[in-house]
Amino acid sequence: GAITRMRDLGVPGFLLASSLIGVVAQRLCRKVCPHCSSEANMTLEQAAAIGITIPEGTSAMLPVKRGRGCPRCRQTGRLGRLGIYELLPVTDTIRELIRKEADAPKIMKAATADGMTTLREAAIRHLAEGQTDYEEVLRAIGGI
Repeated sequence: GAITRMRDLGVPGFLLASSLIGVVAQRLCRKVCPHCSSEANMTLEQAAAIGITIPEGTSAMLPVKRGRGCPRCRQTGRLGRLGIYELLPVTDTIRELIRKEADAPKIMKAATADGMTTLREAAIRHLAEGQTDYEEVLRAIGGI
């Protein structure tokens, strides 16, 4: 992420640790059109592809929203965009890890233990709330 990139640019860990307050990551997802959206089902394979863990033996589909297409959304099923955000607050724990030049997975593990919501979790929440669809979540977080 951003901390690794700053290190790659030659910024020493002690300087990053003393300067950073937080790091924000953002992705944009297209919203499901509210005028033509309907219930749809996400398969267990789709759920697994975006990191949703389903208990073994479960065979039910997961309900989500999907736009059918209408004149208001120009038959796309999507209207507008929404931001998917991840905020990494630089706590004392994170600051010490940066100072010690810990790797990105170790920093991420500490951040999530402190309660940070990841981009993946934020995107899945918007999917569950019916604000965006599976394809948009996959596009936004597929490379994460």
